[in-house]
Amino acid sequence: MDSIAQAVEPIWGWQSVLSTIASRAKHIFGKDILSDVTCRIQPLDSPSVDIKAHKLLLAMGSAVFETMFYGVMKEAGASVVKITDMDSETFSNVLRYIYYDQIGPFNKSTAFSTLYAAEKYGIPVLKNACEQYVKENVSADNCLFWFIQAKLYDETFLENLCLKKTGLWGASVLQSADFLEIDLEILTLILRRDTLKAKEVDVFNAVVKC
Repeated sequence: MDSIAQAVEPIWGWQSVLSTIASRAKHIFGKDILSDVTCRIQPLDSPSVDIKAHKLLLAMGSAVFETMFYGVMKEAGASVVKITDMDSETFSNVLRYIYYDQIGPFNKSTAFSTLYAAEKYGIPVLKNACEQYVKENVSADNCLFWFIQAKLYDETFLENLCLKKTGLWGASVLQSADFLEIDLEILTLILRRDTLKAKEVDVFNAVVKC
């Protein structure tokens, strides 16, 4: 093997140049290398996405996966895990944490879906990180959307936080794109609050647009 080939492929393999478990796990993340299970992500009415994974690493990061692959009720020889209640971006957030301790990246759409996934798979550190992200990044542009998400996922503390911020930033929230998407129940809840900081004319104009 010449020197150029050695630079591309170390004589002792990729393991020899990655000095930590996290770096080695990151190297095989999402690849076919040593994988023994496929996570098939297929939310409703969406094309499926297959992500190669490793049962041992998944079980090390989640008691739920440990039970699934190594528990009494395990499916012998199961090589495909079907996941229909989250998208691939959300599930990848879970895998990045399990494989090499990366938290995020989160955004407006994935903050609560990742929180839900972390709770589903029993990963409290990731769940807490999602909660912290919402608390630190709630704004007039997302508080209404996140309020609806918190309500959907039954996250009472974050639901109350976002609703409080909705009132605080009332005038800006009424002009947001998310306001046009709310249903009558949410609209009534917002307008009945004494803490909504907005002029009556702004409220009237916003309601007319709904």
